[in-house]
Amino acid sequence: MKKSPLLIISVFLGSLFSLSAGVSATPPSQSQMDAVFLSGESDFSNGRPSFEQGSGFAKSISPNYFKLKLQGMNFSDETVVRFNSLATTGFDGNYDAFKLFSSNQQAANISSLSMGNDYMVNTLPIQNLNISVPVRAKIGTSGSYTIFFQQIDSMDASVCLLFQDLITGVQLDMRQQASYSFSANDTSWWPRFRVKISGALSYTLSDEGCPGDNNGSVVLSNPAGLTWNFTLQEPGGNVVGTQSGSSQNFVFNQLSPGHYVLVASGGNGCPVPVDTLFIPPGNAVSSAFSVDEDTVFLSTGATVQFTSAQTGSLNWMWDFGDGTTNDSTLNPQHTYALPGQYQVTLTSVNGGCIDSSSTMITVLGIVSLPETQVSASFYFASGEALLYYSLPGTDTGLLQKRYRILFQV
Repeated sequence: MKKSPLLIISVFLGSLFSLSAGVSATPPSQSQMDAVFLSGESDFSNGRPSFEQGSGFAKSISPNYFKLKLQGMNFSDETVVRFNSLATTGFDGNYDAFKLFSSNQQAANISSLSMGNDYMVNTLPIQNLNISVPVRAKIGTSGSYTIFFQQIDSMDASVCLLFQDLITGVQLDMRQQASYSFSANDTSWWPRFRVKISGALSYTLSDEGCPGDNNGSVVLSNPAGLTWNFTLQEPGGNVVGTQSGSSQNFVFNQLSPGHYVLVASGGNGCPVPVDTLFIPPGNAVSSAFSVDEDTVFLSTGATVQFTSAQTGSLNWMWDFGDGTTNDSTLNPQHTYALPGQYQVTLTSVNGGCIDSSSTMITVLGIVSLPETQVSASFYFASGEALLYYSLPGTDTGLLQKRYRILFQV
């Protein structure tokens, strides 16, 4: 069939596109999206359109995609893999575009494959996070070539992208390497390359909680269900624990505060986001406090000033021992109404970490004796003063120790 650089072909791919020599068409509704171009002159000799260098074709590409650009021996070509939740692994007229190979047998072409078909734009279900996409590099001229990894930043950061050469066994992290160069002596069409796409491994650390609990943990999330082997060890080499398999989560718990080393293998070669871990110590909470006086008198108001020296606390509670509490004032004053001894407790809280401190407050009352003859004797026993007294018409009694006696005369 005669080639015509001016021939325009309309192809329905969900929207109407134009194939025209030297012209690329983009649907107006997607004009702000990136466009992928294949170049070539139209040729229908094989019953299916193909292109040589010189003409253009464009299909708009939305975010969440990457390009593979093949370049070498004065030829250049590209293919796109993208993701959409409405797509399938088969051909989708709204999202996919078949590969249109050049009729120039010397040209270099690149395509991705799905279900045996070659695609220029290959749209896959976004929820499928553990797949291997074959990539075909049709090399017409032996020599050196480079495949460039482009628009990788458009992909979600949680996706692992590995590029593999099935001949050399080389495997690259496409987020860390910008390209891959290779020599091609075989001009066959077999798909030499693979792009492995999977959910990247992530981790979460939990600290000890409270000092001495030794309940820190490491959780490794494996959304793609890849097979991993993990060994967690101390810096000196002592093995703390091992985990293996394809679980969604690998958990190391009951960890003491400190540094750990994570040794990993498997995962289809996906990178591990961390190799050293640190479990922070628990929240140290102290409920220390002081008082201005530990003995007060009702005659002078019986007011005590409490001053907090607590550390590490987010909440606290004062219990003054007489049935009243305070959880809003850091340094409260409290006035006692009755004589007695009161145990004051400050409870400091930070999450599940609690510390309490207590002290005794003594409140002394007033004893008034009638204006009459009083006979009294003081004795000292065990460091305390005891007062015996006698009043007319009463029995001799023992006043409560440590009470102050005021005599009215």
